[in-house]
Amino acid sequence: MMKKSIGIIMLVLVFVGFIGCSQTPTTSTDGLTTDIPTTEESTTTEEPITTEEPTTTEEPTTEELNPINELFFSEYGEGSSNNKWLEIYNGTGDIIDLSNYTVKIYYNGSATASGSINLEGTIDNYDVFVLANSASTQAILDHADMLSGSLEFNGNDAIALEKNGIVLDVIGYIGSDANFAINQTIVRSADSINPSVEWEEAMWNFYSEDTFEYIGSHLDLRPDDSILLQQDVDALKDELYLYGYYDFGTGVNGSTYSILSVSGEAANYVSFIEGDNYIESTLTTDNQYTGILSIEVNYEGLDPVIKTISLNVQLYDYDLDTNPAYYSSITEGLIGEDLITELNVLLNQTYTFISYDQAQYILDESDADPNNPDNIILVYTRESISGVWDGAAWNKEHVWPQSLLNNDTQKISDLHNLKPAQQSENSSRGNKYYDNVGSSEAYEPHDDVKGDVARILFYMMVMYEELNLVNTTPTTYEMALLDVLLSWHIQDPVDDFELNRNNIIFDYQGNRNPFIDNPEYVDLIWG
Repeated sequence: MMKKSIGIIMLVLVFVGFIGCSQTPTTSTDGLTTDIPTTEESTTTEEPITTEEPTTTEEPTTEELNPINELFFSEYGEGSSNNKWLEIYNGTGDIIDLSNYTVKIYYNGSATASGSINLEGTIDNYDVFVLANSASTQAILDHADMLSGSLEFNGNDAIALEKNGIVLDVIGYIGSDANFAINQTIVRSADSINPSVEWEEAMWNFYSEDTFEYIGSHLDLRPDDSILLQQDVDALKDELYLYGYYDFGTGVNGSTYSILSVSGEAANYVSFIEGDNYIESTLTTDNQYTGILSIEVNYEGLDPVIKTISLNVQLYDYDLDTNPAYYSSITEGLIGEDLITELNVLLNQTYTFISYDQAQYILDESDADPNNPDNIILVYTRESISGVWDGAAWNKEHVWPQSLLNNDTQKISDLHNLKPAQQSENSSRGNKYYDNVGSSEAYEPHDDVKGDVARILFYMMVMYEELNLVNTTPTTYEMALLDVLLSWHIQDPVDDFELNRNNIIFDYQGNRNPFIDNPEYVDLIWG
């Protein structure tokens, strides 16, 4: 068995200090664009400083700096005809998954809600989510994140925002049919920064019916830049483990990370470019080396912050075996249907059934984060989260959608076709086929996994005779688009993560994905 030695880097992040405030960037999300007012940029810039962590003064927490602790309604529109919309604001500093949130409608003074809409998707930090009636005018639909024909109400029907069945925020009077905003648009005041379970008219600014100019943004509550920087600092993990490399990326609020230096023994076993956000281990022996990494955190308009990181470099082995002996029964020189037939026999003869309920306890191993073995990498968002299965933090994504497998027990349980996914992103993908451009029918995954997705679908088509890959909208037992998948196979070649995953699944399920071990099979079959 061939193995490749790759280093793990463990990074223990220690916050040192920050200074700040000035210019606020512009944020944009799909369907929503929020132009943020800017202030004049500082004309003087101090040199980056390193501040020792205070020993007597307690550092303020994000909760102390940011008083907004939950989602709340920021706009309500009771317009003409079907022009009904609700806007929800997220000022918490985190990206919020809406799967636990519900809008409830209390009609005609009732104390019991008879209308209910479960929200879907996510809200970016300091952004809004617009729920609109699907028959609204285009000026509303242009900003809508979710449409529902059930969003019907009048100016005396109370509306509540719930989280896990608990009321967070209320518009109107629950249990009373008193008019509060009939034929009006109302926008939450900048002084009202948290949800309220009781209606207070003073929290709102009132405008005439069909006023659309405020939909899609809630500007006044964006925190000071220093808070945004603090939140980016808080988002950094205390400990990071790497199989060979770590990319700091950027902060969710736009902060950039630049590596300045590495000192100590570890400096001899890492590779990086000064000013870049990427560091890689060069260790090839089973040893551990420690050191200190200095990294600069920058937010536009603020003075840079230097952070020191305890660095531990040690060895880890990836299993990169392609197991040529497994394919000894495949006749050399076969192409097309002949090759498919022999691979189908091999894959099914060596297959061992693993139940769908068992799968989650294997995925936490097969898709483990090389930067932290206790975490898993989510397939579409590329997030690293705890691999512990609780049924809420992540779920099992069927790359070939379950509905297009006709819910066949063996097919929906096949480990090769299952990947851990963030719940809302999994819901957003649904049973869409794959394409280079996302749409109501198609889904485009991250560039880093396009080849992985393609090779999983190639495996499924060969493993199960009734499955087929097509270049049209798929029906049951079909998946698409074949030509796009073939191009992804070339653009995103097999990597170490994929090889290691194939070997782990082989240990449990007994069969392998031949297109990971032998990428040339793709051309021999579809070339």
